[in-house]
Amino acid sequence: MCLKFDTHRKETKVDIKNLHILPFTGDHIKQATAIERMSFPTPWTPEAFAGELMLSNSDGLAAVFKDGQTDRLVGYILGRWVLDEMEIINLAVHPGQRRKGIASKLLTEFIRMFEAKGTRRIFLEVRERNVAAIMLYKKFGFVQAGTRKGYYTDTGEDALVMRLDTDRQKPQGSDE
Repeated sequence: MCLKFDTHRKETKVDIKNLHILPFTGDHIKQATAIERMSFPTPWTPEAFAGELMLSNSDGLAAVFKDGQTDRLVGYILGRWVLDEMEIINLAVHPGQRRKGIASKLLTEFIRMFEAKGTRRIFLEVRERNVAAIMLYKKFGFVQAGTRKGYYTDTGEDALVMRLDTDRQKPQGSDE
């Protein structure tokens, strides 16, 4: 697999039919790290991604745009599970590719994947000021389950804890 990424280049339009949702692997780390730096005040390092991939209870998906000879990562989602609960620990889409349905596709497939593993509840933390992400999660049926005061040490911002009970409702972004 040939994965190339130019962090200085402005993203071109993604033809959604050339977008593929694949398992997140070590081949995606370099591009994911670049997306992290553009997306978060405290981005994950390549070592953090590699460490996550080594955990037996961790899984992830990559949104890859295929345009002939080049495969370009445009988004990813990672999560961990214990028994019948899962936590989404990282979700990002390249800033030039946001609001095109990529995060919804990743969430839909991720929720399906974990439902197949017997997951009944999904949790995540989101910055209280990240309105776009909160709205996306609410579209999928997530509800606020609590607040973690000062959770984000880089800004002191609170985290909203959100929960989805998968056995009660299907995600609105899904085809079901």
